[in-house]
Amino acid sequence: MATLETQYKNYMYDNPSSIYTFDEWRVKVLGESLKQAIKKLEDEGQLKNTTFSSKPKHYYSVEHLYHFTCCECKQWWSIGDYSPKKDKVLTCPACGFKSEVDVI
Repeated sequence: MATLETQYKNYMYDNPSSIYTFDEWRVKVLGESLKQAIKKLEDEGQLKNTTFSSKPKHYYSVEHLYHFTCCECKQWWSIGDYSPKKDKVLTCPACGFKSEVDVI
């Protein structure tokens, strides 16, 4: 994609009678074409969670964090979004000891 300056030069080449400065072109021509493109995408349902007229919002997600303690070396480690299963064997990342998992 071309830089804004290159796009402006191309616009001026294609529209030699235009009297827009770069800043005027950026707001009046480019800005309007972007608004139309965004509206088209919104109308087609291709943009989600997009509100260009309001303040941006933070997003969050939920992660279940499981903490494990090695029965051999007593070091601990964590695994996110893990589903412990009965008789599942895990390897301690600190010492390499393998053992089944048990809930406290």
